[in-house]
Amino acid sequence: MHDELIRLTATEAVARLQRREISPLELIDAAEARIAAVEPEVNALPTLCFDRARDHARRLMAGEGRELEGQAGWLGGLPVSIKDLTDVAGVRTTFGSPIFKDNVSKDSHPVVKRSEAHGGIVIGKSNTPEFGAGGSTFNEVFGRTRNPWNTSLTCGGSTGGGAVSVATGEVWLAQGTDHGGSLRRPGTYCSVVGLRPSPGRVTRGDGEQHLLHPFRPGSDGAQRARPGTLPRRHGRLVPARPADL
Repeated sequence: MHDELIRLTATEAVARLQRREISPLELIDAAEARIAAVEPEVNALPTLCFDRARDHARRLMAGEGRELEGQAGWLGGLPVSIKDLTDVAGVRTTFGSPIFKDNVSKDSHPVVKRSEAHGGIVIGKSNTPEFGAGGSTFNEVFGRTRNPWNTSLTCGGSTGGGAVSVATGEVWLAQGTDHGGSLRRPGTYCSVVGLRPSPGRVTRGDGEQHLLHPFRPGSDGAQRARPGTLPRRHGRLVPARPADL
């Protein structure tokens, strides 16, 4: 069952969730099994939060925590990964830096809040170069993320962990950031799609949320999908503020 689920495209998984043929909890179980199998080889998701994910899944299944009452949202309970530059409440966010290796976010970035309100379930944080600055994904906190097609090669950066988490079937979609190719380059190296929205389409968030605001994801953040699995509609995840435009 797990092998069948991890081979679904994102749109196939969401369609089955919406038809209630599978549950978010079953997808979380499948993702956890796949992560246990491949993570030692690729190091894409160094921080995992399955307890938080299952709590969120149960709330969604009970009709709670949704943007619109009675509607599952366009992600429908799909497990996703979030880049380790982006705050997720109650989960460690290191920015790939020893300075923040023990930092636990008190609040989620608006992109995460909006994604979760639309039915995305965060199961882990994807690896990134320190502060997202680099074309190859490694740092002193978690080490190097490896290309899933040849682990002696780079996966690119800076959203390398996100690309690898999708390419290996650990998740169906991954959030990331891109200022100069940080979604698109890892996508190319790992044979997945990196989608970079136009600046301002996805909010940067509040500039006062963190002292590292210039490096914060969401400035032109995107989600990533396997080829052929891009969402049928790319809606605005979070309304842009004037400062985002």
